Amino acid sequence: KTHYCDQLDIVGTARSSEECILQAQALAPKVVLIDLDMPGRGGLWAIPLLQILFPETRVIALTFSDDEDSRCAVLAAGGTDLVSKSAWQTDLIPAIQHAVKVGEMDSSFAS
Repeated sequence: KTHYCDQLDIVGTARSSEECILQAQALAPKVVLIDLDMPGRGGLWAIPLLQILFPETRVIALTFSDDEDSRCAVLAAGGTDLVSKSAWQTDLIPAIQHAVKVGEMDSSFAS
């Protein structure tokens, strides 16, 4: 576990989409950041699997191609948001905060 800032701890890292699934199973994070172009089958392959296996985990995709088609593909796969790698310094923390709030709202509706 690595303390990143007051609002964020990094609990794990993965080198492939398959390893990401295993890490999510072992660590049960609130939010998973996944690279759409990561090695293995890719982030877009892993997003629906993460949502099926861990429905309370929110998934934010990272990519260089921040276009409408990529955003639609991520949302259709079950992702919460898409953050451009070129804008991660300004957009990532707000996207994570939003994903956590969405997860908390979903949990309160399920109760």
